[in-house]
Amino acid sequence: MIRNILFALTAFGLAANATPALSQDPPPLTVLKAETKRYDTLIDMRSKPGVLCCAPFRLTNPDGDFVHLSIQFDVGWTDEMKDVRLRGIGLLLPGEKKPRPIFGYFERAEIFRTGMNTIFQRKPRKWPNVDEDVWFNAVFMVPRGTTTGTLVAQRSDWRLDVDLAAPTTEPLKPSSLIKTTIEEMSIVDGITSDYKSSRQLTLGKIKPSTGKIVEVKTRQQILASNGIKGIKEFFDRAQDYALVGPDGAPLRFLGTITNQGKTFQQRWSRSSRWQSALPEVNTYTLYFLGNGAPGPYTLYWMTDPIATGTLVQ
Repeated sequence: MIRNILFALTAFGLAANATPALSQDPPPLTVLKAETKRYDTLIDMRSKPGVLCCAPFRLTNPDGDFVHLSIQFDVGWTDEMKDVRLRGIGLLLPGEKKPRPIFGYFERAEIFRTGMNTIFQRKPRKWPNVDEDVWFNAVFMVPRGTTTGTLVAQRSDWRLDVDLAAPTTEPLKPSSLIKTTIEEMSIVDGITSDYKSSRQLTLGKIKPSTGKIVEVKTRQQILASNGIKGIKEFFDRAQDYALVGPDGAPLRFLGTITNQGKTFQQRWSRSSRWQSALPEVNTYTLYFLGNGAPGPYTLYWMTDPIATGTLVQ
């Protein structure tokens, strides 16, 4: 069971200084909320190796665990400030002289990726009538048993003591965020689409020279937000869906239809935001290339199976 460990504000200090620019005074950053999660395995959702649905690229730390820090700061904006910037953030552990670099971060609540992350926020244009907090999350590789550390930044005196103690758990599962049903599956001869180049509109068609195109019509209900900055929102990409056939092999993803059924897109994303009630049920039509064998099929969203359907010929 996932347990969020809230840092006591005294563990962080009520304020920390960050240098937004060489000519500006360091603005105060006050910790509003923080949590620590600890994993022994992570899947890089944006890596090139592997196939998410069926052969994901799993990462382990041979000498310890992965610690995920997620922190919300309040900024003491002033008239002179333009933004808050902290780069080259690292984790200094007790007994070590060199900070450990960021190993990765969560792009979305369910999407981990390797790479660097920074603290950056521009001052709201309508400040002081509108305020915006700073959100920071990062994953570090730490030895087992390590429970404390200090975040530091390059070319800055900014320091923040952090509590690294947390039980080992698993990252959030994508399937916990949406409920999906397959409404219809069928074989189609081809996919017709508008195509524009140099402001000239033409008509294109995808017609398989080998294999068959499987059309999958779905209905989806968002169950929870996958935003990471306190905003109630949901974001997904068509190319993160996969279809596995009766033989257990994934089909080749072709794309989806957008623009009221006029335009075919191989790479497409959607986003929804809400204040209180969750968004209405929406539909998604996806296309895959395979052998078109009749039988049961499983639809995946990234690493998780989310729906099943039967193709009948």
